Amino acid sequence: MKKTTMAKLLLVGALTVLLVGCQSPQADPKGAVSIGVVGDSPAQGAAARRAAAAPPAYVVPALGLPLRLNDIKAMARAGVSDDVILNHINAAHSVYYLDAAAIIRLQYAGVSDKVITGMINTTTNLVFSQPPPSPRTEVVVTSPGADFIWVTGEWIWKGDQWAWTDGGWILPPSPHASWTGARWEHRADGWHREPGRWH
Repeated sequence: MKKTTMAKLLLVGALTVLLVGCQSPQADPKGAVSIGVVGDSPAQGAAARRAAAAPPAYVVPALGLPLRLNDIKAMARAGVSDDVILNHINAAHSVYYLDAAAIIRLQYAGVSDKVITGMINTTTNLVFSQPPPSPRTEVVVTSPGADFIWVTGEWIWKGDQWAWTDGGWILPPSPHASWTGARWEHRADGWHREPGRWH
């Protein structure tokens, strides 16, 4: 009788070790407890914890679908190459009217100068039969600080009509940067927009 009780205890103990693990519990960054299983090496456990803590992969939109600014920022943060991003922009025939603030936000998000230049250049091939309306008179409010630059508003084409975008005070990307606003130029084939740029 003592042998059967001892055998049962050994069996329960072995099953407990097998199911619970023989490593000590370690808290992972998310607050869960990870417990190693018999046979796990410390390296395998560490690899599993790293994989669980890795950021989710960004799913690149299908080629030919327009990319929003947030898509481009996410692709840059995920390490998608400049050439892949530019191929998506070109395949979708996307057009970006980037003002000074949008350019700065893209730079802060880690989007390369090559991609930003490619986005700016999406408007250089557009030709309009009529110029935009005359610029609106804007009320320039007091600057929020000595380092800010006033960027005037402008008319942009929204697919079927002109839309006004207000100007505003912008903190330049570098201390001595200057902004040259977009301008419209009449050529033999129609009106072309020369995009604004930081210098």
